[in-house]
Amino acid sequence: MKVRTGGRKGASDIFPVDEENVRTHPPLIAACIAFAASVAAASVAFASDTEQAAEVAAPEIHAGEGSGATDTAPGTTASDPTPTPAAGDAAEPPVAALPPFVPEARGAPIARVGGGVRSAVAAPMLLVLAPARAGTTVLAAPALYWSIDAVPAEGQQLVFTLATGQGDPYERPLRRPTRTGLQRLDLARMGLALEVGTPYQWSVHLRVDPDDRARDVVARGRIERTERPSTLASEPGWRGYMEHAIWYDALDALTMKIEERPFDMRLRGIRQDVLDEAGLPEVPAAP
Repeated sequence: MKVRTGGRKGASDIFPVDEENVRTHPPLIAACIAFAASVAAASVAFASDTEQAAEVAAPEIHAGEGSGATDTAPGTTASDPTPTPAAGDAAEPPVAALPPFVPEARGAPIARVGGGVRSAVAAPMLLVLAPARAGTTVLAAPALYWSIDAVPAEGQQLVFTLATGQGDPYERPLRRPTRTGLQRLDLARMGLALEVGTPYQWSVHLRVDPDDRARDVVARGRIERTERPSTLASEPGWRGYMEHAIWYDALDALTMKIEERPFDMRLRGIRQDVLDEAGLPEVPAAP
């Protein structure tokens, strides 16, 4: 008998053959060889099917699916989990890079005064958006902001005043607001221009009873125009004004940007930080 080591068995391994058997029993030998060949072929086919089944059954393992690897978002690698920005996305510089905004203290006494109810007649609360001490502007005709928590009743009148302490103050009636919250005063539309180095007091009066001025509700603030710093860009935006502590112009630039992007909560948060650092409360229903 012939013995074959290793590998799969062939027909001659299963049924040993020698020359004497072939000579004496040719039909029988031929039949046996044919049977052995069919058995060997069946064995080879079974082994091949078993190997293919094992390959199909083996699951493919991806990072993060049981391999112990860290999941990563599209556009990232395992060593760099930060998502790759889409083409064209231009993020603004981080706000954290800005210095804390602190209005310049110029030695003037605390001047902001809020207005509330002074009589039995119901009246809205007034608030001027101004720092506790005189805030600054570099513009001849800046924008000023104030707030009201209720629409005035019919017959109640709002008046804006601007004074230097010398001579009669400038006085102008204001339109009755149709909504509560933040209100804007544009001095350029009023034809006013501030002088550099002159401190001004501005105020909003609510005349509850036109015949009794003692019942007025008043809110006041201070403003002073300063020389434009040489380091301030020609169009600085709110960041440039904040970096130079120019309070009124920073507030106006931020508010105008919020009107362009009303759902940008990041900008609203920055504006609230400016108000907080000036000691002002949150302004409800602000645009």
